[in-house]
Amino acid sequence: ADEPVQQPQASLVSSGETVAMDWQGVPGRTYFMEWSLDLVNWQPAPFLGFGDGAQSFTMETAEPRAFFRIRFRDDPDVDSLEEAAAADFDGDNLSNGFEAYGGLNANSSSSVPGESDATGDADKDGAKNTTEQQAHTNPMVRDHPLLLLEVSKVEAGGF
Repeated sequence: ADEPVQQPQASLVSSGETVAMDWQGVPGRTYFMEWSLDLVNWQPAPFLGFGDGAQSFTMETAEPRAFFRIRFRDDPDVDSLEEAAAADFDGDNLSNGFEAYGGLNANSSSSVPGESDATGDADKDGAKNTTEQQAHTNPMVRDHPLLLLEVSKVEAGGF
């Protein structure tokens, strides 16, 4: 079997509350970012990248100290960022793009301990993550459509 291509080193720059990481991408490689406050508990960061050329990740954080790491996956069936976003690397019926930008881990079918990503409800708004994906809502924000209904007072005799 072919050995995976070595990942070039990344550069990290911190300025105030902004952290920026830059690196050269490798053809055919899908990139994810994670961050941690303690190097033990890692959280997905809102990023999905693909392929060769310059890659860049920027995140705002008020934390005095935070750690960042690049995760990647080589998949010969994925040829573009669009295909990487639509794919489901962890097999939980949620797209990589939805998970990456929705605060879930696209490389694990259980981002929240004890819950399946697909059937879980991380924001506790009553909508499973699969429903959130179909509705194009954020699985980490209580934005279920039924919670967003407005109630208006109707005057007597009027509609």
